[in-house]
Amino acid sequence: MRITVYDVLSYLASGMTYEEILENFPYLTKEDILACLSYEKK
Repeated sequence: MRITVYDVLSYLASGMTYEEILENFPYLTKEDILACLSYEKK
């Protein structure tokens, strides 16, 4: 299953915490979330 950078950023913008995202998408890691945030700044 895939999740896009846009999806992760949208979840964060809606108020979800890293922990909530990781619980809902167990194949993601904290590093994946941080990579999405880094990608967004480029």
